[in-house]
Amino acid sequence: MLAAELFRAAAEAHGWILISSNDTRSDGPMEPNVKALQAMKGELRPVDLGFVAAHLAEDLARARPLKAQRRWLQALRRFEGAAASFEGLADVAEARREAARVASLGSTKRARKDEERWDRFEEVTRRRLDEAYRKLIASDPPLPLAAFRAQVGIDTLRRHAEAPAYEGVVGRRLLDTLATQTGFYITREFLPREDLSRALTVLAVATEAAPGQPAYWYNLACVQARLGERRQALESLERAVAAGFSDRAWMAADQDLASLREEERFKALVRD
Repeated sequence: MLAAELFRAAAEAHGWILISSNDTRSDGPMEPNVKALQAMKGELRPVDLGFVAAHLAEDLARARPLKAQRRWLQALRRFEGAAASFEGLADVAEARREAARVASLGSTKRARKDEERWDRFEEVTRRRLDEAYRKLIASDPPLPLAAFRAQVGIDTLRRHAEAPAYEGVVGRRLLDTLATQTGFYITREFLPREDLSRALTVLAVATEAAPGQPAYWYNLACVQARLGERRQALESLERAVAAGFSDRAWMAADQDLASLREEERFKALVRD
């Protein structure tokens, strides 16, 4: 399977059209693709009518089920993409006709407005998250966990993430962003300088934003153990293992967890 195909279903579920050159090292050998179309349009290679017809038909075949499922914006983008990709190489009248028809629907217009509304919400929220990160880094004394949770609005983001349609897509994207920033990038600001209080705050939020990510739970356990919070550290380690952390040897040797080694729960985790 080409690398692009691994992500196509998820991309289309979010209303995105996935385009890959299909000539990266991970994709394997060069395949007929978007670069080939561009070369044909630029008269850098002869037009292969069979290739063009087959791939135009494939794009249209991908668009029709989206229309049938009333996934109007996804269908519109697929038809528009087909028209733009194959313009000048083939007859794209059907793609343009279908795009115009879908674009004229009231449902499509409402979906577009809804998407624009949530795009604006996402933009505003990202700015708010950035401001919350800056305040945490600059705070003296360190901002308490409850205050940081309120500033990033994690409870609200989780509700949005559970919503249907595009609101849910935006909510999940924002949660992913929050998890990555707090669980990885901002944590790297605090751990090298032994700022364990702030590290604890951001890692606690990361585990809420992405509870299925074992690394966040493991790192939170390390910080909790170093702060003397053994019960909480053991709970976080158990969550890490439940989420998929499996390197028992690393856990057993990790100096950050040294204070837990005599705990029966820790011994069970290392042994299992």
